[in-house]
Amino acid sequence: MLLVSDEEERTLNLPGGDYEIPLVIQDRRFGHRNELQYVRGMHDRMTGFLGDHILVNGFPDFELPVATRAYRLRILNGSNSRIYKLAWSDGTPVTVIASDGGLLEKPERYPYVTLAPAERVELWMDFSGRKVGSEIKLQSFPFSGAMPHMGGGMGGGRGRGMHGHGGGTLPNGAGFSIMKVRVVRKEEENQKLPERLSTVRSYRVQEAENADPPRTIRLSVRPHSPRLNGRSFRMTAVADEDEEVVKLIPCS
Repeated sequence: MLLVSDEEERTLNLPGGDYEIPLVIQDRRFGHRNELQYVRGMHDRMTGFLGDHILVNGFPDFELPVATRAYRLRILNGSNSRIYKLAWSDGTPVTVIASDGGLLEKPERYPYVTLAPAERVELWMDFSGRKVGSEIKLQSFPFSGAMPHMGGGMGGGRGRGMHGHGGGTLPNGAGFSIMKVRVVRKEEENQKLPERLSTVRSYRVQEAENADPPRTIRLSVRPHSPRLNGRSFRMTAVADEDEEVVKLIPCS
């Protein structure tokens, strides 16, 4: 992980140091000699690699020891194809403070958040009201379909069992535990969640370079080939006169 901050973020006094925890979630598959296995056949190439072991920061059965205080959890979906539906096992709302685009304007609370491959999310989690020795799990809740909606109802969809097709591979949409959090010590730190996190400018259509008239780009797809205005991407080709050209305006 590359952790990037700026002056606006530093003024918030968010949890840092030992209380700012990077968490990289990955699913992996191992052979009989504990060697890493990747693509096993055409099915993996067509539908994407799915592992049957969930790792956090490279460790299976990951356990995070915490104190009775607030933490900042920086979570990255480092999986190749798996989607996670993140929720706390005891029903505590998931408090989101940042996403791929950086800090949100204000904290948002959801029953769960979904994370597709390469996406990240930052959570605020306060353990100050919990007893030493208590445990809570970060889980991926079951879902059916391609992807659950962000912050929708709990357990959206039928769900699926732990094992299915693919030779024992954990299917996308299965429910499982990602990691265990154990409260191991008491601290008196009483850090408060900021009401405002950042200032996000909302751009208006009138500010666009081509506000009148706007350019229409039609999205479509043919088998294994997304299209823009009916054309597919060509790696080494230069745009012809009749093709779409986007003018980039440098920011001041």
